Amino acid sequence: MKKILSVLIIFVIFCTAFSVTAFADMGPKPSVVVTFKNLGNERCYATLLSAFRGSGPYNSWDSDKEYDGDPESITKALIDYKDEDGYYYLLHTESRVDGSKRFVMDYYPPEKFKILLYYPDYNLYLVSEPYQTYAFSSYYNVDMTGIDPDNITNEKITLKATTDYNYIGEFLGFALRVIITLFIELYFAKRFINKRRFYVILFTNLVTQLGLNLVLNIVMIDGNPLFYFIYYIGLEIAIGIIEMIVYLIAFNRKNEEKVSASAITLYALAANFLSFTTGIFIALIYRLIVGLLGIEMIAPII
Repeated sequence: MKKILSVLIIFVIFCTAFSVTAFADMGPKPSVVVTFKNLGNERCYATLLSAFRGSGPYNSWDSDKEYDGDPESITKALIDYKDEDGYYYLLHTESRVDGSKRFVMDYYPPEKFKILLYYPDYNLYLVSEPYQTYAFSSYYNVDMTGIDPDNITNEKITLKATTDYNYIGEFLGFALRVIITLFIELYFAKRFINKRRFYVILFTNLVTQLGLNLVLNIVMIDGNPLFYFIYYIGLEIAIGIIEMIVYLIAFNRKNEEKVSASAITLYALAANFLSFTTGIFIALIYRLIVGLLGIEMIAPII
């Protein structure tokens, strides 16, 4: 047992040193996913316009500065767009959507936003009504039926989006978190695990991960996405403490080989930290794969 705990301590220290900076950029974050149904094949770019000048690392273009980039670029065209309600284009947040039919902003999306489509071959802008995030991951559908840039003249067309919460995607993210956590906790508990303790670990993790998932979504419905990190870190610490208390109470209740309180405490806190850092690295690998393949998938919240 001492050998296992020694290895665990070393691994925790290594993960701490290696993942603190990675968490800031690769940890799970709120997202906005927009699916464009019946969108044509004309070259088209999408972005979100923000009600405020900035969101996280993104900021709008300073109108007092002269743009010194390619005057024919998509970025310049989006900077030139003037929204009638004063919404702002946040630099470097656009992507081409005529192939994927989908726009994903999973890094500091604005809380209040409009959806903007730009057809460069027609110099055509189409903008939506104002919307706002309603959950940790906010999903919207925009039906483009009947909207053909070849036939649009001067009439104003306002895009309308409907919410389409991805229950399957969120459930898969929840299931993945549980699997990762259980694998790590059961692996490091193999020296003192038995059937009863297995069910204790299983039930405890199902309850804590379900609670985490629910609270994060409730927070995002009514709160500012920038406060997410405070809640998330606090919840992770609370989960570790709750599991530690449950294991301290439940592990030694029967006539079986006892586990010391110090071993249980270190095990519960370290296993939770390891599952947390593992989730960060899986999110990092996921982003790299998506970027290399040039595809957009459901980003798991780990």
